[in-house]
Amino acid sequence: LSETNVDEAASFDNQTHSYAENQEAGATVATLTASDIDGVQGFAFKLGEDSYSTTSADGFFQIDNNGNITITAAGVEAAALGAAGRGE
Repeated sequence: LSETNVDEAASFDNQTHSYAENQEAGATVATLTASDIDGVQGFAFKLGEDSYSTTSADGFFQIDNNGNITITAAGVEAAALGAAGRGE
């Protein structure tokens, strides 16, 4: 008899987040939750097949090991430019 420890994939509930406009860089705009039988060790954005980063591909958001998503200075600037483009 032998036992093999298999690393099961973490589970994520379907999550949708929104945040108020005019946030400052570094503001937490969302927090993700996940569960894993072996414990969740961190969070990252998936950029490609085997590529992960704590910064989103567009550079607008960062995520920490606790699942807190913050907006970056680039994200604040992009939101401001988007609002200006919409005449707001």
